[in-house]
Order: sequence, then C-alpha cells, then structure tokens
Amino acid sequence: MLQMLRHAAGTWVAKLLLLLLVASFAVWGISGQVAGGFGDKVVVAGDASASTTDYRLAYDRRILTLSRQFGQRITREQARSLGVDNQALAELVSGTLLDAQAQDLGLGLSRQRLAQIAGSDPTFRGPDGRFDRGTFNAVLREVGMRPEDYLRSQSQVAVRQQIVAAIADGTDVPDTYLSAVALYRGERRNAEYISLTPKALPEPAAPSDEELTEWYEQNAAQFDAPEYRDVSLIVLDPAAIADHESITDEKVADEYERTQSRYGQPEKRTVQQLLYPDMQAAEAALAKLEGGADYDVLLSDAGRTVSQATLGSVTKSDIADPAIADAAFALESPGTTDIVEGKFGPAILRVTEVTPPSATPLDEVADDIREELALSQARNELLSIYDTYEDARAGGATLTEAAERIGVPVRRIEAIDAQGAGKDGEPVADLPEAENLLTGIFDADEGLENPSENLRGDGFVFYEVNGITPARSRPLDEVREEALAAYKAEKARGAVNELATTLEQRLREGDELAAIAGELGLSVQTVTDLKRDSQNQSLAANAVEAIFGVPSDGAGNVRAADGQTYIVFHVADVFRPVASGAGAVADSEQTAFSRAVSDDLLRQLVDRLETVYAPQIDQGAAQRALSY
Repeated sequence: MLQMLRHAAGTWVAKLLLLLLVASFAVWGISGQVAGGFGDKVVVAGDASASTTDYRLAYDRRILTLSRQFGQRITREQARSLGVDNQALAELVSGTLLDAQAQDLGLGLSRQRLAQIAGSDPTFRGPDGRFDRGTFNAVLREVGMRPEDYLRSQSQVAVRQQIVAAIADGTDVPDTYLSAVALYRGERRNAEYISLTPKALPEPAAPSDEELTEWYEQNAAQFDAPEYRDVSLIVLDPAAIADHESITDEKVADEYERTQSRYGQPEKRTVQQLLYPDMQAAEAALAKLEGGADYDVLLSDAGRTVSQATLGSVTKSDIADPAIADAAFALESPGTTDIVEGKFGPAILRVTEVTPPSATPLDEVADDIREELALSQARNELLSIYDTYEDARAGGATLTEAAERIGVPVRRIEAIDAQGAGKDGEPVADLPEAENLLTGIFDADEGLENPSENLRGDGFVFYEVNGITPARSRPLDEVREEALAAYKAEKARGAVNELATTLEQRLREGDELAAIAGELGLSVQTVTDLKRDSQNQSLAANAVEAIFGVPSDGAGNVRAADGQTYIVFHVADVFRPVASGAGAVADSEQTAFSRAVSDDLLRQLVDRLETVYAPQIDQGAAQRALSY
C-alpha cells in the first residue's frame, strides 16, 4: 500500500482528477484563495482540510517521482519550472474534495481493515515474508513519514477509492455504441472527382485604378515594408583564421606519409593456405610440390577445396599471423611458398593473384592536406583569438578595430529583415549558421556591443547594429505590380470557389461529372475502397473527410491544401463493413471506451464537488510548507 500511496498520482484515475482540478484552478484559482489563512491548513473544502504537512508530502512525492524519471535529483528551481508545486496542490485539492464527500456519506475504514492494508504491503515484509514492525518504522523514516501519518493517509486513500470505484467501475459501453464505431471505421467508399485550379478559368480582368486603389486600401497591411537593420558581422571560425602560409611543404609531406592509406590502396594478394598437423606431413607435401605436383593435388590430398583454403584478396595487415603474412607477401610473383611455421602449425601457401598498390601523387592532394592542417591549427588557436577580441573590446576598441587586431574581416549587411531577407525579398546569402543570430540582431540596440552567438559547427559570430529602418506602410505606386498580382490571384480564387459551388449544385441536380469535366477540358479521377483513415496520395485528409460527409450519390466540394485548388466530387458507392457488430471492436479498444465513459462520470463528480464544497486555498500556508 505504501507503493500505491507513492504512485497514486500515476494511476489513470488520479491523473484524471489531477488534470481536471488543475484546469479548474484557472477558473476559481483567484477567488478560491483567502487572505487571512487557515493556520496550518493549505486546503479547506467543507468540513475536510489538508495541512501543510500533507502538501509537503505530496510535493516531495512528486519530486521523488520526477527524480527517478530523470535519473537525478530535481532541484527546487527545476521543480518550480515544471510546475510541481501547482501539481501537488491540485492533487491535494482533489483528495480534500473526496474527503469532504466521504464525511458527508459517513464512509470510513475499520482499524482491522487498516491493519490488513499495512500488513499486505510487501514493502514492510521482513526476511520471513511477513509484516515486520521494524521494517515498517525504518521505511517510513526513510521517506520522512510518521506511522500515524501513514495510517491516516492509507485510510484516506481507501475511502477515496470507494467513491471513485462507485462512480468509475463497471461502466461498460453499450453494444449499440460499439457497433456504430465498427460501422464508422469499416465503411468504404468509391468516389470520382475533378480538380479545379485558376488555370481552368479565364484570367481575371485587370482592375481599374479606382478598383485597385480601393482593394489596396483594404489589404495594405500585407504589403507593409518590414523593419530592416543595418548590421556589421565578424565570423570567427577556423576558416576565418586559418594560416595556410604557416603550413610548410615539409609538414604537408610528413602528413602525406603519415596518412598515405587515405590517398591510395595498399597491395593486395589472393592467398590460399594449407595447414598440416606436424612438420613431417608438411615436408611430405612440399616434396610432392618439388617433384612437379600441382598445389591442387595438395588440396585434394588434404580433403580441402579451393574456396575452403582461400583467405581472400587481402592486404598484409589483414593476415593475423605475422609469419604467414610475411611469407605470402615475400613472393615476387604468384606461386607457392616453402613450409611456413605459423601460429597454428606448419603451412604451405599459394598466391594466385597480385594487385599492385596504388597511390595518388602528393602533388594532387597537397592543397587538400595543407587546408586540413591549417584548419586543425586554427581550431587549436580559436579560443585564444576569441579572448584577444574580447580583451580588445573591453579596452575600448570598436568592433572594426578589434577585428583588425585578430585579422578577421568585417562583413556589412546594409539591410536585413527578421526572416533573414534583404530588401529584394531574397534570403541574405551566406548568413552564418548561428541559431539565434537573427533574434539577437533584432533584440539589440543600435550602436551597442552584444554577446557573441555560437556557430552550429565551431566558432563565434560578433555583431553590432549600425542602424534601424522602422517598418512602414508602402504606397500603392511602390508595390503596384505585387498588388496587381495579388488582386488577380484573389479574384481567381474566388472565381474557382464560385465555380466549384455551381458544379456541386449541378451534380446534386443529376448532371454527370464526366460531362462537366468534358465541358472544362478536365479529366475525371477516381478513388476506390476509400476509408476514413486512408492515406491517399492524391487526396488530402480534409478531402477524404468531405467525401465521408455526404450520403451515397451525394456531391460536394472542398478546397485543397494549396489554397488555390478545389476538389469537386461525387460519391458513387458506399459499402458497409461485413463485420459491424460490437465484436468487431478490439477488446483493448472496448476497454479504452469504457474508461472514457468513466472519465466523463468522474468529470461530472468533480464539477459537482467543487460546486458543493467550494474549496479554498491558503497560498501563504502552501508557501510556508515549502520553505523548510
């Protein structure tokens, strides 16, 4: 039962009550607080109350649970940011409301039943598997709880569960409801549709100056010029400070030798190996070779096939036995070796193929090696140069002067908006990949030094705002072409919408979709066996929903996700699922539906208890409970 108490807030019922009561604080949290306080009572509801100790225990239990989840002790600051104090308070209110209801109903728990609860908790069992008072006291001391507090809490939990169980248990969903679910999910439909775009209609006529002016006045906000900022940047990264001239030809050559495997392939040989149990057997085999026998004869004598004896096409380092490797790569050409004394006994080898080594000449990779060495050296010097820049700024140097001191150029961007675009509307090229750079630029004051931003790779960006051009409304003459295009696009969308509505009505009146499509020069598309949860490549989810929103032989239209296209459809066939009884719904889903019904009943209970008992919270007492 102690485990149940510790994890009570983790059960689905407790979570439900908690969520409901947390939500209710938004409604009555202000009026439900009292100024005078209740002494050591944090919550009062009817004749029931919860003390500062109760609140602190609820708070500590939540801290313990979160600490276990995160694998480390949660601090007070972290707990506050996670809202643990409010969650514990909500838990306390839910319990107090149930306590008040239990008192009015005269519910209680006998001492004998309470003893049974404590005795059945495996946490308190001794080595003999039975309840042990010493273990009982030790465990409670560990969690900071007195025995009488534990017993009172267990009594409260048991009584509260009587109320919750009376409401939530045994709430089975009717078969009629489950059958409706099966029908809803299993229904399939065949439909035909056409896609209407502005291209299907003549281009809207150009507006008169008066019409465009009137339209622009109603839509001027979408053409406002954004705020622009003139900013200077310094990008301090390895590429900016790499000193290629300090990388001598000797260093490049040394690095080439050290990493030569990167620039070529080592020699490979196809090697076959025959191992012998002793030297006598190996010498007999060698004698056959020297007498003119082929290596294949040795394989046959040993009962081995070529594939079984072949080590593969290997480099010298691929062969684990040094003696075998040396012998195989000592042959000047394909052939057989003498007896080799390897780790696993005497062996005779055959090399059937030699692939010579290949290497890219140093001249072809020298520039790449020099670049890598210069960047590696720059990374080692990056923090030192960063300190040099910061020291220069601290000493009164301007951004430009500090940049000169570290040998890094200043980049001037004369106009950039909060989305990273210039005045031409195009993204500013080569903007440093600092996640918060734009935010920092638009939060900064003009002419002041700002903290650096970290690059996503390695490095820093320093910036300074030189000037600010405020956002402004632009006159029509300045954006006439854009305004005209937007006007025509809006009119085209409206015309497509109107046409879709007209075509839908024609379908409802009995016209054939094929005939309508022929008039417009469009093709009819079809979908078959469509279900509500279908992932259809040609139809978006809202179109599928619309198709299931009309009866068989019904018609409709819906706007596509691009905002320009309209889908006009006709439902040709509707098929009921073969299995549409309650049994078609999985047991796990039936359980979930039953729980949802229980949730609804519990929500009504909580609403009623709040109305009857009007819980009050003493925030001062709550704060005192967490002050020690």
